[in-house]
Amino acid sequence: MKELDQKGILNADIIDGIMLEEKKEEMKVILSSKELGKYFGPDKTPREMKDQILSLLDEWKEKQPPMLNKPVKEQENEL
Repeated sequence: MKELDQKGILNADIIDGIMLEEKKEEMKVILSSKELGKYFGPDKTPREMKDQILSLLDEWKEKQPPMLNKPVKEQENEL
């Protein structure tokens, strides 16, 4: 908006259009140190924990039935 204002083309209609744009929501999952402490020792860094969790999820995903292994977009298209 700052750039549009500097160009002199920012008006109420443009502001409304920008504010009404659908924002892509990012899905987040937050786990506390206390929760993770049950599974990781105090010497593990957050990066090491994340890498281990993702590795375990990859292994788990490979063991799932084929329908669950498809990306979400493909599953939606089949409905």
